[in-house]
Amino acid sequence: MGTLHVKGFFTHRKADSFYKYNADGKTYKWQKYYDGHSTRSVEYDKRDKLEKMDMYLHDTIKVGWWDFYKNNKTEAKREYIILCDDQYLNQAIVFDKNGDTIYKKDDLFNATTFYKLRKVSDENFFRLYYDVRSIFSVKNTLQLIFLNGDNCEEDVDTIIELKSNRGYVDLDKKYVDKHGFFFDFYGYKMPKGSKTPYGLRHHKKYFDLKKVKLK
Repeated sequence: MGTLHVKGFFTHRKADSFYKYNADGKTYKWQKYYDGHSTRSVEYDKRDKLEKMDMYLHDTIKVGWWDFYKNNKTEAKREYIILCDDQYLNQAIVFDKNGDTIYKKDDLFNATTFYKLRKVSDENFFRLYYDVRSIFSVKNTLQLIFLNGDNCEEDVDTIIELKSNRGYVDLDKKYVDKHGFFFDFYGYKMPKGSKTPYGLRHHKKYFDLKKVKLK
C-alpha cells in the first residue's frame, strides 16, 4: 500500500536480519538478527511497547536468559534450556514496578525461582555453596541430584537431602564438573474422595558445574 512493511538484509543469500515496521513506517514491530541456527529477537506488543528479547534456536525455540518487559520496564527474566530434546523453563526472576524482586507468587511462570552456586576447593573434596530460591510459598523439601554422563538418567548414589534452601555440601571431586538439578518439592493432602491421599508439587532447577569457577 505504498508504506514500508519489511526490510531484510542478506549475506551470501542468507538472512542476516529482518525489521518489520508499523503502519507509520517509523517504529519497529519486531527485529530479528540471525547467527547460524540462532536468532536474536527484539519483539514489541500491539501498542509498540517493548515486550521481550533474546535468543531463539531455529527461529522458534527460546534458549538462554530472556528479558520480558511491561510498559518498557523489565518485568521478568526467565532462563530456557534444552534438556532431553525438550524445552524447559529452568529459572525465573520476577520484578514489581519498582524493580524489586517478587518472591511470594506460587506459580511457575510468574514466580521467582533461581539458584546461585559457588565451588571452593579442598585437598580431597570440594565444597559447593548453594542458595536456591524455592518456587513454593509453603515449606518445601530440597534435594541435590546429579545425572550420569550427558544423558538424563539420575545417579541414584547422589540423591542428597539438603537441610535448607541455603547452605553448603561437601562433595567428592569426581563431581566437580558434573551436571544435575535441584529437586524442589512439597507434598500436600488431597481432597476427600481422591484416588491418592497425597499430591506432590515440584520443580527441577538444572545446573552445570562446569560453568561454575572453582576457587
